[in-house]
Amino acid sequence: MEVELSHRDQDILKATVISYIKTAAPIGSRSITKQFDFGLSAATIRNIMADLKDLGFLLQPHTSAGRVPTEKAYRFYVDLLLEENRDLSEIEHYQLAKTEDLNTLLHDASKTLSILSGYASIVMAPRIETIIFKHIKFISLKKNLILAIFVTGDGHPYNITVEMDEPLSQKELDRLSAIINDRYSDRSLDEIRKSLLTEMHEEKKRYEQLLIKVFDLNKKNLNEFQENQLFLEGTTNIMDLPEFTETEKIKSLFKAFEEKVALVKLLDRCLSSEGPQVLIGSENAFLEANECSLVISSYRLGEKDVGAVGVIGPIRMEYHRVISLVDYTAKLITKAHLC
Repeated sequence: MEVELSHRDQDILKATVISYIKTAAPIGSRSITKQFDFGLSAATIRNIMADLKDLGFLLQPHTSAGRVPTEKAYRFYVDLLLEENRDLSEIEHYQLAKTEDLNTLLHDASKTLSILSGYASIVMAPRIETIIFKHIKFISLKKNLILAIFVTGDGHPYNITVEMDEPLSQKELDRLSAIINDRYSDRSLDEIRKSLLTEMHEEKKRYEQLLIKVFDLNKKNLNEFQENQLFLEGTTNIMDLPEFTETEKIKSLFKAFEEKVALVKLLDRCLSSEGPQVLIGSENAFLEANECSLVISSYRLGEKDVGAVGVIGPIRMEYHRVISLVDYTAKLITKAHLC
């Protein structure tokens, strides 16, 4: 059963979290008394902090030490922040240049976000299912090997090499390309995948294997595509934080950053959510293993949420700044891409 904190308890808890985020050192009652004007004695604050410890909001590393927020405390604090109107006064000058080149836009956004946040930034390009298809070209390479080159609505080409059980002539491949381009240009890959094999009646049997391999995108192709569509910046910022001074922790975290498919899945989980989302430590296995939190928000192209922008940092993150930064950046990407 959730315990409802009094306003006084909430104030002391928020003050403790804010102080610890700034100092990374256990917080005592005297420190709270000096920094915040609650009109309470150090003894009263000490008693409140003891109660918060009993409720699981604070930890006391040593008997004589101050208190440290738990994940439960951070979740309480973050939930309050998400309900508040965000202060954009410090970042309203930050803009992204309008461009048709989405990759350049996302890369610039990731670099700027890492600089402004002081943590690692991560930006995911649109999910492959949402990409708008423009046209495709099949090229017979040798024997049963076919190169499929498809171009997206924003002009980016992507290649998939397919091995067939039976050879197809270049003339057949040209005919198939013409049919697909005529019927499916300007539709999303997801729409094409759902209708392709049911609509192409006469061509289905002969080309079914090729069409499945190209448009269904098996797991290997999907993982390779997603890895290339992830923009990660500022990972070295983590090395300057007191939480990650140990060599083994740094190695573990940097190894995790290399697992791009896992990062994509982490971001993908939040795409359907409205507004910024915050995952704290154990709320996700990837984050828990590396003692990190993620602030994420989706951006839109047209009418759909297609990609995500986020910041990964320590659980002791400056959430009040980062939530505003991530939310604002997602909205800038939406505005800056010229569809």
